[in-house]
Amino acid sequence: MEFCMDESCGKCNPCRTGTVQMLRMLEKITDGTADKDTIPKLEELCLMVKESSLCALGGTAPNPIYSTLRYFRDEYEAHIMDHHCKAGVCYVFQGEVEAGFVDTFAFAKYIVYVSNGGNIMSEGCHPYH
Repeated sequence: MEFCMDESCGKCNPCRTGTVQMLRMLEKITDGTADKDTIPKLEELCLMVKESSLCALGGTAPNPIYSTLRYFRDEYEAHIMDHHCKAGVCYVFQGEVEAGFVDTFAFAKYIVYVSNGGNIMSEGCHPYH
């Protein structure tokens, strides 16, 4: 998502601002601050960006979100409803770490997360990498 946001030419508003909003919504999901309405809003935003962008970049920008929602919706829902990362890579759920539910590999990913300035979408830190 960050790539699409950075590569947007800015000519059309759906791609220019829509990709930013999609990234923000994904960050809310992965950092545990999303609510139950986030997934339907994300799907609606993806549809708007796909259908109203002027170029192929904007038209295909939502595809990774569509794919992960199709195959990993339960993980999105677990992040939102249970504040639990099934993949064990989102360190933001502090209680899981304190309770011993996150393995050392996930902790290593957290170190990468911190070293990247806390950017949840950095390579190796996103829950769907």
